[in-house]
Amino acid sequence: MTAEELRAIFVSAEYKQDLEELSSYLASIKQERPMIYCLARFLWKRGRVFQLEDKRCDLVVDETHLEFKYSFDCDIAKLENELKRYENKPLKAMWEDVQARKISKSWRVMPNIYEDMCIKKVRNRLADIFVWIICSRDLRKVSPDARKRICWSREQCKWSESHPYSDRAYLKVADVLLHQVRAVRPFSTLEEEIVTAGDFPSVYHFRICDFSKTEA
Repeated sequence: MTAEELRAIFVSAEYKQDLEELSSYLASIKQERPMIYCLARFLWKRGRVFQLEDKRCDLVVDETHLEFKYSFDCDIAKLENELKRYENKPLKAMWEDVQARKISKSWRVMPNIYEDMCIKKVRNRLADIFVWIICSRDLRKVSPDARKRICWSREQCKWSESHPYSDRAYLKVADVLLHQVRAVRPFSTLEEEIVTAGDFPSVYHFRICDFSKTEA
C-alpha cells in the first residue's frame, strides 16, 4: 500500500458515497474508526491482504503499517494553545511532560499526533503512513434539538462564530505541527479534501504523511 494508492481510494466515488452516508448516520460520534472500517471494506472487496487493530496498529495492508487520527476543525483551537505552550521547545520536551504526567493526552491534539507518528511501534516498527483527517461541519441549518445528537456540536457552533465554514485558515495551524514533526522524522505529504452533503455539509481534509518518501 502506497500513499498514492490510499489517496486514490479516498477520492473514489465509492468511498465518497460511504463517507457521505456515515457523516449523517454516525454524526453522534467521532468517525475515525468508521472511516477506517469503510477503507477495510473497500480493500476486502478488492482482495487486498489487511489486518485491523493488529497489536494496537490501526491498519496493516500487506506489510504497510498505517495510523489514523481524526479531529474536528474546532479542535485546532486546542492545538494552537498547545503550540504556543511549547513554542521554541522541541517536541521531545512536550512528550517528556506527557510521560511525567505534567500534561494529559486526553482531549489533546499535539501529543496524540506526535505519538502515532514518532513513538508508537508495532513489531518494532513505526508507522509507514500516517493519515490525519480534519473535519469541518456547517451546522447553521440544523435545528437546536437535532444538534443535541451531533458530536461536539456545542464546540462546533462556538468555533463557527469566528471561523466560517468556508474558512480554511485553521489548516495552517495543523501544518505547523506537521512541519515540526517532519524535522524529527522526515516524510512527504499528500493533501486531499472530500466535500459531503449529507444531513449537513461537511468537508473532510486529509493529510496523508508518507514516511517512505521525503520532501525536497
